[in-house]
Amino acid sequence: MKAWWMLLAVLPVGALAAPAVQDFVPQGWKLERQVDGDLNGDGRADKVLVLQQQDAAHWQDNPGLGAPRLNLNPRTLLVLWNTPQGYREAVRNTTLLPSENSEDTPCLADPLEEGGISIRKQVLVVDLHYWLSCGSYGVNHMQYKFRHQQGAWPLIGLDVNSSARNMDDTEQSSYNFATGKALYTGVKTQTTASGDSKMVRISKPSRISSNPRVDLRQSDVEAKLGQWLERNAL
Repeated sequence: MKAWWMLLAVLPVGALAAPAVQDFVPQGWKLERQVDGDLNGDGRADKVLVLQQQDAAHWQDNPGLGAPRLNLNPRTLLVLWNTPQGYREAVRNTTLLPSENSEDTPCLADPLEEGGISIRKQVLVVDLHYWLSCGSYGVNHMQYKFRHQQGAWPLIGLDVNSSARNMDDTEQSSYNFATGKALYTGVKTQTTASGDSKMVRISKPSRISSNPRVDLRQSDVEAKLGQWLERNAL
């Protein structure tokens, strides 16, 4: 009888299964959503996965306003390269994506429900949409843009949008870290001398004085950006 390693040596190429997407979903987790697109310019459709843990211990009763049960299971953002040998991990982030619900803010809707993940011109785009079903009319939208270059995943763009569901006023701050340019745009309600209201549009381009040096591989993306925005908000 031939030894097992001799049998492997004569197996045809492809007889051993190449890593598939499901192989990257750990036990006790589920694949919540995925998008396909080329992220490194090789013409192959890479994959971006959103994984969510399925642990009953991360569900919590909520006696107050908001959802009666809060799903606090963590999410992971996982990027897979599509190679001739199958999929392989490119980058993983376990902190950028919030859980479906928030223990501190039970009225907060799932930020991914009206947000999402997309790939545009080899750029990974993460949209997080924040609004409350009770307690506030405020709406905030964060858009992060990451691009793979020389083994790193730097943040090359950030858009911060603010509005209120009971008003027409809006604000948007757009930062392009690749070019060093920023743009503030807004719509404000102003009262005229006669007491009437009018809408005023504002547009202010500027230069970014410093780069937050945020990378998708980091575990503190939001914390670093929050500190940077406190010092550099438009």
